[in-house]
Amino acid sequence: MPAYKDKSNKWYILTYAKDANGDKVRKSKRGFTTKAEALKWEREFLVKDTDSIDMTLKSFIDTLSRQRKSFTSNYYQRQNIFN
Repeated sequence: MPAYKDKSNKWYILTYAKDANGDKVRKSKRGFTTKAEALKWEREFLVKDTDSIDMTLKSFIDTLSRQRKSFTSNYYQRQNIFN
């Protein structure tokens, strides 16, 4: 997908991804200083979204960390409900 330039000479991305239900949702991110930086963010986002094996180690660690935080948070919320 292309990167776009706004009126303040910053770059932004508009891309589509699938949510947990499989529905197509629009994702945008603004404020990149260069077009290359915007396109790099989009590539990493799409790799994380598809859970592809072709992701970088940093992307894998970020994804794993995010999932672990979510699991831990949900675990403690459930413990508070039952105690």
